[in-house]
Amino acid sequence: MHEYSRQQGALQQNLQKAVSATFREIAPEVADTDMANFLASSDNARRFDLICEDLTPGGTDAYVFYRALSRLSHAGIPVVELYFAKPPAGTVIPPARPHPRTPLGPDFILFLTNASMVWSGRAVNYMTKERGYRGVLRDAARDLEITSELQLSDAYRKRHATARRGARENTLKLATP
Repeated sequence: MHEYSRQQGALQQNLQKAVSATFREIAPEVADTDMANFLASSDNARRFDLICEDLTPGGTDAYVFYRALSRLSHAGIPVVELYFAKPPAGTVIPPARPHPRTPLGPDFILFLTNASMVWSGRAVNYMTKERGYRGVLRDAARDLEITSELQLSDAYRKRHATARRGARENTLKLATP
């Protein structure tokens, strides 16, 4: 939420500086620009790799999944290479591919989709206290050769314990005359 609010505030500032009067007029309407409620967060959404390290299993593998999928969410070189080949020697204009390349293999997509369904299913299991699907999800996890649930890592626990300790110390300093 802190990162979202930061981005909303940056958007609002850009709109306020815009040449277009239409943009300047809607700047005050940008929602969720107050970061005050989220300043004490010890999580940094700008470093998604570190958030992935908060999960077990997760870590580098989770970050690889994120990178593989997100590289196709913006119109950049990976997307262009799906539709255009490298220019022949001595030319600069890339020729169109007669058939677009497949961005990600079907096995990768099927695995990630199924693993995500197991992990999200277990999260729903915990939130609803519904135990009926637990065995099914464990069986699916076993077939996929994954653990059926994600846990918080020691890195997460250590960072949050340090943040709580720092918050207590700051509170004591403020309370001491």
